[in-house]
Amino acid sequence: MDAAKSWGVQSKQDQALSSIEDVRKSGGVRSSLQAELTIAAHAEDRALLAPLGDGLKFIAIASAVTVIEGDELVVTVDRAEASHPTIRGRRTSNLFGAGEVRRVA
Repeated sequence: MDAAKSWGVQSKQDQALSSIEDVRKSGGVRSSLQAELTIAAHAEDRALLAPLGDGLKFIAIASAVTVIEGDELVVTVDRAEASHPTIRGRRTSNLFGAGEVRRVA
């Protein structure tokens, strides 16, 4: 990834982390790994983020990230559903399942 694309991804990461922090402060999630993000983005930003695929969750330090069409960059944070009463989504997979394959981040 060239420097311009890397910088563009970092600015999106900053916005995602800021959105998670806002929700964390209000008690919506206790940690970023409890967050599922939906990123609404215009075509240029979607083209930047799409090649990262499932790796976006590693960059955003979130349980899951979905990118959808939008007029401007808007990050929505929802609480991830847990499949284990005391361990959240990604941690469950890494501890009790096959784990995650990282292609980025």
